[in-house]
Order: sequence, then C-alpha cells, then structure tokens
Amino acid sequence: MGAPIFYEDNMDLWVSNGAKDWFCEIVVSGAKLRNRDISSVFDSEPLIAGCYGISGLGINMSAFFPYFGGKEDFIEHLEFCISNSEGLCESGQSETSLVHILSWAKYILPGGRIRDDINVYSTLPAFKL
Repeated sequence: MGAPIFYEDNMDLWVSNGAKDWFCEIVVSGAKLRNRDISSVFDSEPLIAGCYGISGLGINMSAFFPYFGGKEDFIEHLEFCISNSEGLCESGQSETSLVHILSWAKYILPGGRIRDDINVYSTLPAFKL
C-alpha cells in the first residue's frame, strides 16, 4: 500500500510504510546527534504519533517544524541527516535509499513537485533551493 511523506497539499513522495517510519526514526536520530532529544514526537505529536507504525497513514513533515524552529531549520536538519547518513544507517539498511528519501523530502518542502515518471529510490532531484 505505502504512505506519503508530505507537506501541505504535496503528497508526491509515496514510499513504503517501513520507509515512512524509517524517515521519522532518522529525523529523530539525527536530532540526537545534534544533542536534541525530540523522541517525544512518537508519543505527543498527534500528526506523527497517530501515523507512525500505522500502515497507509502518511507523515506530515510540518509536524516536525516546531522541534527545529521552523520549516527552514527543518530543511537544514534534513541536509544534516543527508550529510551524516552513513552514521544514521544501521547495519543492513540502505544508505542510498535513505539519502534519496531525505533528498526528495527536502526537495518538496519549498514547493518542488515529483513527476509520475520518477523513481524516488533511484533518481535524485535537481535542487533549486
């Protein structure tokens, strides 16, 4: 089935349910590397707690904004996670897939759209930030 990682009305980034949850875990793990404990999002943030681990329900990236100081700071955090993907991936996880998902998430936040003929796991966006 899959689920989107979305922002506003842009639900172009559809991934597997596991990848959606992995995205959340990586965002939280990346924050921990930066000495921020935002693990409470899994319990107290309705837009995440109500969707994490639930098949077919997407994650609204705006739910993370308050934990980072706003949208621009969250975009910067995604860039941090991309830059530190090797340390954020556990054994057996695909660093390449992680970088693609984080890159696409970063791409759609300022209004980028993903065409139907794009494979989010094998194609990186052309950034114009």
